[in-house]
Amino acid sequence: MTRPPNAKVEARIELGEKRLASVLTRHGVAHVRTLEQKIADAGPFNQRIEPVLLYKALGRLREKGEVVTFQDPISHTTWYHMRGMPASFVNERLSAQSAIYQQIHNTHFAKRLGSALEMAVFRSILATGLPSYWGGFARIDLPDDVPFSKIEPPTSHNLKNSKSPLDFHLLVDGQMLGIEVKNTREWAHVDSGEVRKMLQKATDLDVVPVLIARRIPYVTMRTFESCGVLAHQTYNQRYPISGANLAAEAARKDLLGYHDIRLGNEPDSRMLRFFRELLPLLATPARAKFDAHKDLLRSFASKEISYNEFYRQLQLRLGNWQRWPEDEYP
Repeated sequence: MTRPPNAKVEARIELGEKRLASVLTRHGVAHVRTLEQKIADAGPFNQRIEPVLLYKALGRLREKGEVVTFQDPISHTTWYHMRGMPASFVNERLSAQSAIYQQIHNTHFAKRLGSALEMAVFRSILATGLPSYWGGFARIDLPDDVPFSKIEPPTSHNLKNSKSPLDFHLLVDGQMLGIEVKNTREWAHVDSGEVRKMLQKATDLDVVPVLIARRIPYVTMRTFESCGVLAHQTYNQRYPISGANLAAEAARKDLLGYHDIRLGNEPDSRMLRFFRELLPLLATPARAKFDAHKDLLRSFASKEISYNEFYRQLQLRLGNWQRWPEDEYP
């Protein structure tokens, strides 16, 4: 026995199909990150479609044959366009966008991209004045066109060990927090590989996980809050100041459309408030929730159970649903 389709969800997917067709018709050729930016991040607020539903809408358009997908042999990634687009126009639009995409994903620049947000987080940690932190940078006064020397935090804590380190550890209100920083375009879904890795490391070390990412879906934020996982959305992707020209090209509406790029590695007021004011209030309550659901988080992170099963068991623990047959999920 399976549940009937959720009418509200179906309506959002249908709206996603309409918006995808509109954007692709205007844009010609687009990468999935551009589609997310224009449909999930931007546009009229009531017409923004979260990525998980946007992917479903994109899949349906492909099944109908209305959207064509192809691999770019140069950037080695997938692009989309509406069926019937002239080949010359498709090639022209792909050439313009693919060149910028390749520069952004160049190994050297990608490393500086990661350091830009990590440095902003490290500066925020320093601004708290808290004396006990692990992980950081040897120097913060260097120009950002040279590689920063990152000092990783330990992979052991209270006789517990992790195979790889988190980005920072911070002791707040007597609670050890493990901070993971993700300066990527992709939204941080709870079921993504990167989030699972963070949860694996945090449960291995028995530290309260803290995720800093550009965008985190609403359902993920709600799930995190229930489990004692702390999170902060930056709402922008950090670029090094030395990459200003590339940032300007990437932000162009007629190219990749990454309009939320922010230059530099100085923390903004929202990030400073999160570290200075919110973490001291949230650390101890989060620890209690984390302890209550740590076993479930560990099973999910290690892929012993699926996301559906994790979510089902969590809601049962929280008393939000009564039990239902095993083949039915919320």
